[in-house]
Amino acid sequence: MENSLTKTSELNCNFIRLAHYPHPKEVYDKCDELGIIVQTEVPCVNKFRTPDASSDPCPQDYYDHLYIQYEDMVRQHYNHPCIMFWGLFNEATTNDSSWAKTQLEAYRTFIKGIDSERWVGYVVSHSSNNPSSLMGNPEMDWFGCNLYVGWYIDKTTNNPTSQLNTRVNNIINNKNKPLALSEYGCGGTQHCHSDDFMNTTTTGNYARHDIEYQMWLHEGHIAAIKNFPQLLFTGQWQLFDIAVWNRNEGYTVCLDGENASTDDNLRRLNNKGLVERDHITKKDTFYLYKAWWNPDSKFVHICGKDYTKMTGRSIKCYTNDGTSLSLYVNYTFIETVQVTDNIATFTSRSFSSGDEVRVVGATTNDSFTI
Repeated sequence: MENSLTKTSELNCNFIRLAHYPHPKEVYDKCDELGIIVQTEVPCVNKFRTPDASSDPCPQDYYDHLYIQYEDMVRQHYNHPCIMFWGLFNEATTNDSSWAKTQLEAYRTFIKGIDSERWVGYVVSHSSNNPSSLMGNPEMDWFGCNLYVGWYIDKTTNNPTSQLNTRVNNIINNKNKPLALSEYGCGGTQHCHSDDFMNTTTTGNYARHDIEYQMWLHEGHIAAIKNFPQLLFTGQWQLFDIAVWNRNEGYTVCLDGENASTDDNLRRLNNKGLVERDHITKKDTFYLYKAWWNPDSKFVHICGKDYTKMTGRSIKCYTNDGTSLSLYVNYTFIETVQVTDNIATFTSRSFSSGDEVRVVGATTNDSFTI
């Protein structure tokens, strides 16, 4: 746990969404210590259908037991100052908005009777641009929307601005409701590379998740999100890859960008993390966020160090160390390029096996051997 939350400190982020199930007390203790704001919730996910629904109903016991789970959640964690947001569910849909509205308002009233200070709300999926259209516009303190632009929707863009504008207008401007971008992101396998990632990556629940695609998607998102200061919080999904039995995706390996194979060890994962399942190995995308969020920890990071391509290769870096970076190969100066939005990309060139590549910033540098 200490190692896991150390990654959070390295990124210098100030918010964590603890979803969709109970987390150990040690997590909340550490968030208290680090001053990290938390949204937490019970394991009510996907389904919020009436007991008499014609298809796929939820029994009344399910809804009765949610009162127990909400009370357990609040009473167990009440004294953790890190918690600001209680969550009723994640991405649930209903067959009866009027019934759902009444039920959800009853849950909110119940939680407020135990804890009147913290905010109560819920999270909808990217399929809804307005929570009221999904649950009858219940009285809530906050709404969250999970929005997977570039992965499950709008697969040709890494810019969520249009989708965010719609939701900000519908929810914040028209209804005066606080809104969070509660999830966004995409899969990425550090051991699968492509210069043609828009064509080679199979987005969503499919076999090939090039790391360059994940980098591209987050570059667009992090640049866009800065233009939406009215969002209550944003939650990149997720910090670590996690095991999920019913996922069979992202198991392609392609180190040279051309010859692909499969690795069964990469199956059964949700690989949207910035760090691999071992909680140790940081993906290149991790350093994009560190460059944006942690200006005091200066660094240069060369991306794609395990990419074995030699011909026509462009060295790309994430950095927060200066306005320009310089490239050296075998101690010979090659080129200086400007840094834009914490990204620097050098002119494409050919390399040989054994070449030492070094990139130098204002005060730090990074290197590797091809």
